[in-house]
Amino acid sequence: IVGYVLAGIGEKSLIRPDLKEDCLYARIFYPRVLPGHENATDLLMEKIIEALQKKDVELVRTRVSSMREGSLQYIEKWGFTQNKTYPVGYKLYYNYELSKGTIERTTKDVIEFDKERDLEECVKWVADFFIVSKEQAQKYILDFYSREDIVSHLVIRENDKLAGYCYAGSNSINDKIKASFYIDAINEDYFDQLIIQTINASIERKADYFLIDLVYGVLKYEDTVKSLGLSKVATWGVFEKSL
Repeated sequence: IVGYVLAGIGEKSLIRPDLKEDCLYARIFYPRVLPGHENATDLLMEKIIEALQKKDVELVRTRVSSMREGSLQYIEKWGFTQNKTYPVGYKLYYNYELSKGTIERTTKDVIEFDKERDLEECVKWVADFFIVSKEQAQKYILDFYSREDIVSHLVIRENDKLAGYCYAGSNSINDKIKASFYIDAINEDYFDQLIIQTINASIERKADYFLIDLVYGVLKYEDTVKSLGLSKVATWGVFEKSL
């Protein structure tokens, strides 16, 4: 075997957890080939699409990242177009090399998350952001709250209302990489403060890198993320094609 490709018919939507497809839908898992056998990718794509057409599939989607060189251009060559539907159709990944040192800016409005004070409001924010139930959102938060590798769990409050929320921890594969799992704020200044405090906390924990992914409502903060010294390392997206 020099390569393979997989597809699942009736898979959950790649772009929204609550989305019900109005046609027979399948997810293609991007082809994998051994080095030196890249030409096999075309054959794999051709055969998987043929197989899905025979099963009367009308719509296919796949996830593609620029971390795999040339993959975005390749999938577009096959007639796939990008679907940027919120919340998981499109992401930008930014990285901060922690060897640069701490960011010397005030984070005067940031305070630690308090379960009794903040949980109810944070649950609503997370549920609205990811389009999940409040029960699911609360599970996300409480599961994180119980972790031992927390880097930051922060809030900002204004006039006794939630104005910013962030939680960050270790990457599941590499403990030297810290990442935000949720971050949002009502304005750029508060967003900056949450990132700065989390980056500085990552340095205290002897990490090498801090990663943040920007999606939908926080894509508007891309310029301020750049201004803090973070660099874009990848684009991640969902591509689709009607058969």
